[in-house]
Amino acid sequence: MAGNPNTFCISASVLSVAPFVIMDKQSDALNGDTKTFGFHLSYPEHPVYPALREDTKAILYASTVLKVRPDNRYFVCGDMYSGNLEFCRITGDHIDRIKAYCYHHPRVYITEKTVPDVAYSRDNRFGFTDITVTSEKVYAIYSGHTYRENPRTFQQCRQLLVFDWEGTLLETYALDTPLTHITVDVSENVLYAIGHEPQTCLMKLVLDN
Repeated sequence: MAGNPNTFCISASVLSVAPFVIMDKQSDALNGDTKTFGFHLSYPEHPVYPALREDTKAILYASTVLKVRPDNRYFVCGDMYSGNLEFCRITGDHIDRIKAYCYHHPRVYITEKTVPDVAYSRDNRFGFTDITVTSEKVYAIYSGHTYRENPRTFQQCRQLLVFDWEGTLLETYALDTPLTHITVDVSENVLYAIGHEPQTCLMKLVLDN
């Protein structure tokens, strides 16, 4: 969840209405007082399950990383258990999807009962572990590994993807050390990251200008 600290917050929704919701910052969600500006866009489709209910999609795409541009006019959302990545623009109380990528669909077993049953395969590839942003660029680390390959390391990422806020892929870096968390320091022009080889450590990656 993120947004303008004085007026609104934007969240990846866990409701069946839509994947994103804009809410009044003064709402008291814990007590049921949520002044909603609107639910927006639609969940990704799944080619193996083309007729899924919206509440099932809400469960399928519930694990996300969402980051907002510092001026609160754009945001990016990456899915952890698939290869879906979306770039969106915020205009007033409305959200427009600018660009969407699908590096891979989630590999799952789904049974639509009263409460949907969504089970991820051991061969499902993990997606985006973390994202960090500046006013100009988006930095995302991508795994593509499966639980079956290694249950302890499948969330670790050896790819760093760099985009602009229109969703254009600018650079793709192959990483020597797998990462799980990243944050950008604009003043130093570096990424700080948690690396995992041969042991967990704090890393500093100098960015290209």
